[in-house]
Amino acid sequence: MYLALSHQSPELLAVQLINNTDTDLLFTYGEEQQEKYRGLLSDKLGPKAVSKPLAHLHLKDFEQWPAAVVQLLPHRLNGDTAFELLTKRLAFRANSFYTSRQPAPILQKEAYLFQLDEKPAAPVALEKLAANLQAQLSGNAPAKPAAVAPVPEPVKTILPPSHEVDLHLEVLNPDAAILDPPLTNTAILRLQLDAFEDALSRALATNMHEIVFIHGTGNGTLRKEIHKNLSRNRDIKFFEDAQKEKFGYGATLVRLK
Repeated sequence: MYLALSHQSPELLAVQLINNTDTDLLFTYGEEQQEKYRGLLSDKLGPKAVSKPLAHLHLKDFEQWPAAVVQLLPHRLNGDTAFELLTKRLAFRANSFYTSRQPAPILQKEAYLFQLDEKPAAPVALEKLAANLQAQLSGNAPAKPAAVAPVPEPVKTILPPSHEVDLHLEVLNPDAAILDPPLTNTAILRLQLDAFEDALSRALATNMHEIVFIHGTGNGTLRKEIHKNLSRNRDIKFFEDAQKEKFGYGATLVRLK
């Protein structure tokens, strides 16, 4: 089961629920913002099906997006198993949101995809179910506390990166030269790629039009990995070597959609 956000236009995303299972799915969808929950709709979704749009979100308002709250209850007509209710709260963060884009099952196009059932719904033991029903009918069932929505994380302002991001090791970690033992080439590359991915995510989230990554020439490994990443990202308009008179072949200019 997935929540999928797919482009309706370059700036507008539709939020949909994907049921990629062989059971019916009863669900509710709501939003939580500033510690307040607002229920938006409830419905039933058949097996291997996609819901109608549950909401629409604008990328320019990314920092103000509410958390999505989804409740899921699998159900099979004449089935011999009852399932517990699954509740999932999604607060979107730039560093994970922009790397979640992939082909969505059933939807048949790319979307920002979030799995809702990492832990499958647990079956309810029939003895427990019968005992609960009997207690409720007899009036002896303990009162259930009102559901309390989890306290949302404080909203973190996403700051745009510099127009020029220097990925040289001495800039990212000035103490690297005196580390003992020194960083391996693999660790250095990972540090540089993490800085690149973070800056690119923040550039996309804050609607920057372009950004320059200064990677140097060296043996070309970092440049190759950056170009490979950019070529797979559908939010990139194009990229090219930046200002050869200033950087030579040691920097890449990225134009964002």
